Order: sequence, then structure tokens, then C-alpha cells
Amino acid sequence: MDVLVSLAARHRADLLVVGNRGLNSLAGRLLGSVPSAVSHRASCDVLIVRTTDGGR
Repeated sequence: MDVLVSLAARHRADLLVVGNRGLNSLAGRLLGSVPSAVSHRASCDVLIVRTTDGGR
């Protein structure tokens, strides 16, 4: 996660795209997920795309 944020800053990215894996899990809610952390720490826009079905 730190590497993604650092690379985005270094390359002056306009947008980071990450999958939603971990957002809906219990561990993700308790410990925090990578998509959530990236969206809070990145200095550019972050698009979280649906890559998992959320247990459906």
C-alpha cells in the first residue's frame, strides 16, 4: 500500500485504480483494507473497482 501511494506521488499520477478485495471482510473492517488505506493516503483520486462479488 505504501509503495502504491509513493509511486503515485513520484509519477504525479492523476488516478489510482485498485480492486475492492478486503473491503467487505471482517478482517478488512477490523484492521483496515488496502483499498481503504490507499483512498485515505493517496494525494490523487482513487477509483475502487468491484473485483470480488462480496460473498454473493
